[in-house]
Amino acid sequence: MTSTNTDDLGSALRALTFLVSVDMLPQLGSPVRYNLIRLAPGSYDVFLDGVVVASLVQVRHVPPVWVAELLLDLSIGERPAPFKRLEHTFS
Repeated sequence: MTSTNTDDLGSALRALTFLVSVDMLPQLGSPVRYNLIRLAPGSYDVFLDGVVVASLVQVRHVPPVWVAELLLDLSIGERPAPFKRLEHTFS
C-alpha cells in the first residue's frame, strides 16, 4: 500500500469513527463495529455484521470531506446506529 492509500484509509477511518463516537456513542451503550472495504481511492463499502449497509466516499481531499450514506431508505427506527439521517457529511 502506498502512503497515499494509507492516508486515504486513515482519513476514512477517522470520518467513520467521528460518526460513531460523536453522533451516537452516548445512545449506544456499547461500541458499534463497522468494517470498511476499499473499492477505489476515496471510496469504501461500510459493513455491519457482514452486510453492506452504507457507502463512505471522500468528496474533497483538501481539507478532507467525507460523506457516509445508507444504501437503503430506512425509517429512523430501522437505521443502524449511528445513522440518524440517510447521509452524513464530515470534514
